Amino acid sequence: MFSPVASLLLFTVVASSTDLSCSGPDDYAATSAFVHLVNIGLLDRDDKFYGNVEVTLLASERIDRNLYEQIHRIVFTRLSGKEIEVITTNRASRKECSESGVEIYLISQHLGSEGSLE
Repeated sequence: MFSPVASLLLFTVVASSTDLSCSGPDDYAATSAFVHLVNIGLLDRDDKFYGNVEVTLLASERIDRNLYEQIHRIVFTRLSGKEIEVITTNRASRKECSESGVEIYLISQHLGSEGSLE
């Protein structure tokens, strides 16, 4: 049986190895994208609090000992139901999601569906 200290150490190691993604709706990439979309008039401040925010980590590549390049797909659903989709890139470490600025790419249109060339 594990002692409380051993259990805590084991939990800390597991949590730190999986806690890198920074992929929550209140994390750095999503909040940075939200602020930029508000500033250009595509979202209202209330949209984040009453709409839906979906964040998906698309890629996380280690580029240095404790530095990762992350790419997220973020979909903001307005209260009206209209979706605003962006792709973000930024650098993160195990201690900090904001090791660089966030580059934000607005997706203006989807062409076709999965498996088709429409």
